[in-house]
Parts: sequence; structure tokens; C-alpha cells
Amino acid sequence: MKILDNVLNNNKLNNSLSEIEEKSQNFFQTHLGQIVNKAIDFGIKAILPDWLEDELIEIKNSVLNDGFKEGLQLAINKAIDMGKAIEGIFTGNFESISQIKDVIKSGGLLDTISKLLDNVINWAKDNKKINAGTARLIKANKNIIMQNIENSIDNSLLEQAGAIEKINGYIEQWKKHFENQDLTNMKKTYNKIEKQMEKMAPIQSIFDKVEYVENLEQLIENNGNNFQLTEEELELAKMLA
Repeated sequence: MKILDNVLNNNKLNNSLSEIEEKSQNFFQTHLGQIVNKAIDFGIKAILPDWLEDELIEIKNSVLNDGFKEGLQLAINKAIDMGKAIEGIFTGNFESISQIKDVIKSGGLLDTISKLLDNVINWAKDNKKINAGTARLIKANKNIIMQNIENSIDNSLLEQAGAIEKINGYIEQWKKHFENQDLTNMKKTYNKIEKQMEKMAPIQSIFDKVEYVENLEQLIENNGNNFQLTEEELELAKMLA
């Protein structure tokens, strides 16, 4: 199965560029956005004493319900676009988690969020959501929030790296089941791959490998579970990826 190994290790398959870009945008807007939102929430809780619980709720409401979500998404998009331009990446085609980390750093995401958080605090104070003393307290300790955001992003990227390692391991298992013509365990292994892919960052080489595995599995099923595939059929599975 030399051709199978060659294809699975090839980073230049035909996965749709627009699809990768869509997954990239979804990852940064939803996954990264949720991480930042939660980190801000935990950071505010760490700053304010328990007796400010009512005002804490008001702050959370102003942050989550009065435009900050939209502002945060916009901030993330602009920072990522800036980072990709600086790093010379003009599509959603990321090659590694470290490259995504470089883009986040180069785009100044944390600085952008810090400025946006200042705007939110000022807005909350001006609109009587919090008093001036609470606003000063949050700003004076904003470094705690920002450190929490940075740690949360780093931890998320570490989890992403772990997911990639698991996926590559499952692909190796799938290949062994393929060579043993064990369709049942191929399907079980692919289900494990799918679960990891749900939280995956947009790394094109991984998406390509997984789509090839999926197409090949479907091709076997469509052929009546026949594993005697020609090189043309293997190439067809690659073309469909």
C-alpha cells in the first residue's frame, strides 16, 4: 500500500481552499472567541471581591449583551488578518499550530482585546452599569484579565496540538485496519478521528488526510466492501478530497 502512504503524507491534496478558509474563520470566531469570553469572565471574578457580586452580574451583562460579542469577533478577525499578512499567509491554509500562534502574536490580538476591554469598561461606567470606583479597580488589575486570556489561548493551542497528535495516531491505526481489510475497525477508528476533528484548528494537511481516509472508506463500502482497489480508484479518492 505504498501509494496509500504517499497520499496520506502528502500536504498538497485538493481540499477546497474556500472550505479551509471557512473552517479557519469559524475556528477563530467561535472557538477562539468563546475562549476569550470565558477568560474575561474568570478574570473579572478574580479581580472583584465577593460583595460586588451584583455589580459583577451587571458587568457580565454589559460585556456579553451590549455589543461586546460583535466587537470581539471584529477584533479577532482584524488581528488574525493582520497577523496573516505579516506572516505572509494570504489564505486560511495554516501548516501548524505554531504558525497559528505566530499569527495571533503578530496580529496583536491581545493588545486589541485590551483596548476593546477599556472601551467596554468606559461604556459600562458612562452608562451607569458600574460605578467609577469599580471601573478603576478593573483597569488597575486588568493585567490579571489579560494574563488569563493569554494563558487560555496558549492552553487551547496546546490542546489543538494534542488533538493533531491523536488524529495522526488514529490515521496510522486506520491504515493497519485497511491493510487487514477490517472495515468494522476502520469505521470505529474513523469515528474517533471525527470526534477529534470537531475541535480541530484549520490545519489543511490534517483535513486533507482525513478527507482522503473518509473517501477511501466510502469507496470500499460502495464497492460492496471490496478492498481490491486499483491505483486509479485510490487516485479517485484523493481527487474527491
